Amino acid sequence: MKLDEFCAKLNARLAELTSTDERLHTTVQALAKAFRVSHDEVALLVLQSNNPNMLCFLWPQKLGKAGCIPLSAHNALAAKTVRGNRSFINNQFAAEPHAVIFEQVRLDTVPQQPIQKIISVPLIHDSKANGAIQISRKGADEKSVADFVQNDVKVLEEIARVLAGYF
Repeated sequence: MKLDEFCAKLNARLAELTSTDERLHTTVQALAKAFRVSHDEVALLVLQSNNPNMLCFLWPQKLGKAGCIPLSAHNALAAKTVRGNRSFINNQFAAEPHAVIFEQVRLDTVPQQPIQKIISVPLIHDSKANGAIQISRKGADEKSVADFVQNDVKVLEEIARVLAGYF
């Protein structure tokens, strides 16, 4: 399926749904399928409405209960994505300093693997970033998972344009 068809179908599906929870699950399922990752390798963060200096996880939902990320955090890629209103690709993520606290939260019964590679794009609404979408690849080491390429970033940016109106 071509990207424009994928985005049109996703937009139509999300428009049919009335609950944020249904939209969230549909979004995660679509992103996981599009990037061939598991659901726990998808992250969706948004600025809190009552505190626009904090990014909170909508997905994975367990991370939403674990806390939020200050927008001022210099070692948090999601905060950097929103602050700079720009996308990032990092195929050596595990080797670089970053906020690892959320990687410590057990998401399911499978043993936790560290994030090795990641792409992060802003959710832009009315020319302002109000959140971020991240797709990661987890594994035992850097060589155990495939690299992201620049086209992956472009694809996620296009999907983010659709999602920005819903989250």
